[in-house]
Order: sequence, then C-alpha cells, then structure tokens
Amino acid sequence: MSTDDVCEVVVTSDSAEWLVGFTRRLVDDRLAAGGHNVTAIRSIYRWAGSVHDVQEARVAYTGSRSGRSCKGERWP
Repeated sequence: MSTDDVCEVVVTSDSAEWLVGFTRRLVDDRLAAGGHNVTAIRSIYRWAGSVHDVQEARVAYTGSRSGRSCKGERWP
C-alpha cells in the first residue's frame, strides 16, 4: 500500500470500552488495518445552539482509500 492510498478515520465515543470493542471488530473484519485508541480526551464543540465540554474516548483508524475501510461500506 503506497502512502497515497492511506487514509485515517476518526471516531469518538462517550464509552472507551465500547470503542475498544468496536475497534477490535473492525480490525477482525478487515474493515480497518488498525486503530489507535486514546481513552481520555476533552471535546469542546458547538451542537444544537449550545457549547458542550465533555470527556470522551477517541480512536483513529488507518486503512486503504481503495479498500472498504475508508469508504465506510460495511461499518457496523
């Protein structure tokens, strides 16, 4: 896989444990080459007219642009 074919997909969740299980399923099903889980992040964002400040977990998945992993074709 060339570096031009690599992509990254970032997902956040309020549940670090759920995100670990989700990552394992994606890797097991070959929908992502791998995932880097970060269990404690602080997200500040505007949503529905309010500013939110929450603790979350984050994972960055790596995969191939030409494969299914970066197109989200079969993500659970």
